Amino acid sequence: MIKRNNPGNLRPSAQKWQGEITRQGDKYCEFATLEWGCRAMLKLLSTYRTKHKLTTVQGIITRWAPPTDGNDTQGYIRYVSKRLGVAAGAHLSSAQDVALARAMTKVETGQEVSIDVWERAQAMI
Repeated sequence: MIKRNNPGNLRPSAQKWQGEITRQGDKYCEFATLEWGCRAMLKLLSTYRTKHKLTTVQGIITRWAPPTDGNDTQGYIRYVSKRLGVAAGAHLSSAQDVALARAMTKVETGQEVSIDVWERAQAMI
């Protein structure tokens, strides 16, 4: 069970995600279902690609989990790169977003989310 149905440990912002049920003052978002949490993570990864022009594991993870927040960013990058079978600086396509999100979820929560949940979340976009 993924805490708060938030596989990416997304933090609240002024704009709520679809399916978000975060209580005021909470440090992390909470979603009504795991699919909504997965959808939000996939949408945010898409924003990283389109708005911030981040298309590598290194670029995405450095923004997602910066060392200034106390993260082992380099270890995170190594894990995700190895799991995806790509170099940290290799370009990722949007077709790899689910695999990327699945690997990131393992780092963020220590748990796996089944591929069928990710596919349902992707279909909600």
